[in-house]
Amino acid sequence: MASEDTKSGMSSAEILRNYVEDALHKKATASPDTRPYEHLVHELQRSDEGGRRRAKVVAALCECASLFDMARHRRLLDALFAIDWALEAALIEYVATAYVNLVSASANFLAPCLQSLVRKLLPLAGSSDLDVDELAGGAPGGSGHGAATESYRDDEVDRRMQSIAHGRVHQTLQRVLDVFPTARARIMPIIRKTLPHASHPERSHYYFAKNMFKMAEYAPYLRAPILEMLIRHMVQIDVEIKLEDEIEADDEYCFDLEIGDSGHASRTGAAGAHADVGDDTGGGATRAPVDQMASKLDSIIVFAFEFVRNHVKSEAPLSEAEERDGVIGSPQGGQARRGVFDVLLAVFESTILETFRSKYTQFVVFYACSFDPSYARRFCERLLAIVENSDHTHVMRVAAASYIGSFLARAAFVEHNLARDVLTRIVRWLGSYIRDLARSSRLRTPMASPAHALVSPGASAVHPQSISPIDVELHGVFYHALQSALYICVFTLNALRHRAASADSEASVAVMSQVRDFLDFARSLHFRKLFQCDMHPVKVLPVTILDEFSSIVRLDDIVKRAKLVAKPTRTISGAPNKMPSWFPFDPFLLRDSSQYINSLYRTWWEDAASDSSSSSSDDSSADERAIAEEMLARSRESGVFFGASVSDVDDFVGSGSMASTFDEASRPMSLVLDENSSMLLSSSLRGMFPSPSGHGSIHPGS
Repeated sequence: MASEDTKSGMSSAEILRNYVEDALHKKATASPDTRPYEHLVHELQRSDEGGRRRAKVVAALCECASLFDMARHRRLLDALFAIDWALEAALIEYVATAYVNLVSASANFLAPCLQSLVRKLLPLAGSSDLDVDELAGGAPGGSGHGAATESYRDDEVDRRMQSIAHGRVHQTLQRVLDVFPTARARIMPIIRKTLPHASHPERSHYYFAKNMFKMAEYAPYLRAPILEMLIRHMVQIDVEIKLEDEIEADDEYCFDLEIGDSGHASRTGAAGAHADVGDDTGGGATRAPVDQMASKLDSIIVFAFEFVRNHVKSEAPLSEAEERDGVIGSPQGGQARRGVFDVLLAVFESTILETFRSKYTQFVVFYACSFDPSYARRFCERLLAIVENSDHTHVMRVAAASYIGSFLARAAFVEHNLARDVLTRIVRWLGSYIRDLARSSRLRTPMASPAHALVSPGASAVHPQSISPIDVELHGVFYHALQSALYICVFTLNALRHRAASADSEASVAVMSQVRDFLDFARSLHFRKLFQCDMHPVKVLPVTILDEFSSIVRLDDIVKRAKLVAKPTRTISGAPNKMPSWFPFDPFLLRDSSQYINSLYRTWWEDAASDSSSSSSDDSSADERAIAEEMLARSRESGVFFGASVSDVDDFVGSGSMASTFDEASRPMSLVLDENSSMLLSSSLRGMFPSPSGHGSIHPGS
């Protein structure tokens, strides 16, 4: 038969095509003769050297794509979809064409072809790609990703083969997305189903993230949903990472401006040293699951940083295609795509902002802000808008307040004028918050019995007399916003002092001028008025940060008076009345991705000479302090406090009057002494300027 056809002028390709047509027809019509069909399945499943034999069969299948039936030819489709895309280029070229022809022949093949292609972006082969639900979306521990347990980092051959195969898959996906616009709306649900579970091996997360960011390169209309999906995925892994100090802390309240050497070692052991997974020494076996999660996130966030650097650093103008196609989620087009930074801001607000257990994912936005001062300003403005808008949830506003302080304290690339603008706006809002409460008369009423006036979260009404002015639940936004302002101040001053200590004599003079300017600016914000309100922030804010801030604005007298005020142990809803210490941009401890952050990150500078110099400087200032204390004591005895008597000041403690807190004439004398005698008192000198050795004396927790 074959020889006769050849003699009649038919080529071998035509003969093979006729054979394929006959096999497909018999299978579709339920013919008892299934031998030709079974032979085709066998030919696709066999492994011939170079794939030449299979290439001819696939070439014939390409021409018969219109004859395929999804249900009756399932086994043949499975065999086609199971072909390894790292094989001979000639074979894969025909396979890719078969995918495109199948989609062209019938829209019913669009989803299976997309599922197969997306599935091949994971480092797994040899399974039926039509059953993508079982392979990608199944429960952890199933057969889907469990086979990939070897270390991909040390297998260069595997990585090279994966790169070849994935490159071909991307070329085919791009063809399908360009030729069939409906595929753009269909592919994201398939991608989300293929997303590896958080417990799956790192190898799966590595390749999936790498290929998703690659897809976002050539499919700009998919950038927004891909970024949102990947960031959500990063958060899911991030919250599973537990630092050792978190495990040991239980519910104990603690605060520090910076992680010390011992604390850093502890945290690095849990999240940063994930190269030692499985080490039997030093509790390695216990840390292994935590370290694996950190390693997974580390590999993903590296790709995120690279993508941000390529697209946020210099976002090119929209192309005509991007303007026309719009963004996914609006398949009909007509909307211009959003910039990558806009997408990051939107995803940050919807996904990261209220996830208090996220430790590292938020640094994607941090990194993006470093490329343009306008990005940092937009980020801060958005956070401030959330804090100021009472329509947002309490949790969101508290989180936004914490993010502002942590970002401006830690971002070494932020311009000083931005920090000043934000501080001014925060203090203005804090003042308006106090005035609004005063007008509402809720804090003017003397307390009845706060300890016994607790109400349940679902209480319909609360009498004003039962509300304590010191409540981290009622006034949480106020406390966190004030804490952030102080945090910005102490870190900014610390950074300036570090620059002064590190600079030469000529440059140091200029930096010291900046130190004085910043101190003048900070004191011009009248923080003392905020501390004198009936919410008594010194009863709530961490002692460490208050001590540091005292080098800028003296708070000793306010702290002493606050000791006479009782602080309820429970909030209005019965929760513990203590303010959680949370700074979302705490030190970045992931191993590989930290190289992107280190140069942008501001750490707390500790003066090595401060400990040795503090004792001698304290001795030399003893007489000066004694003089100041004597002057203050005489003033107390005379009952004159620059326009206010001692009794007036004492009455302030329990008066509940918000108006008196803004009476400039009632400033205590200790403030005046500090302001007018700062050049005489060595204690103030150490807070404002470096010591004669060129170093300052601010210590975290001193």
